[in-house]
Amino acid sequence: MKHCIERLSVLQSEGALQMADLPSALQYYRSSESIPIMTEAATADFSLPEVRLAPPSPVISLPETERKAISRALHATNGERAHAAKILGIGRTTLYRKMKEYGLG
Repeated sequence: MKHCIERLSVLQSEGALQMADLPSALQYYRSSESIPIMTEAATADFSLPEVRLAPPSPVISLPETERKAISRALHATNGERAHAAKILGIGRTTLYRKMKEYGLG
């Protein structure tokens, strides 16, 4: 029930929730015991848990490290690929393939 009401409150952008907004199974379930429970649930103050993002990992993946190294070598050589490949200790064709793989111009 709590999940249903939270979902309805998120989906309903304006105005108060009405019985017609509830799923049909809840609309047609009308026993004398359910009405006070539904009223209490609808008027309760639900607070969502605080969301915290995990801090960025101090570890950088190997592909990201490689991409950064290639990018820095190209920047240091003003885009001269042969010189960047020599600095990185790889062949030009390897550099071209890696540049394509990482989307580096």
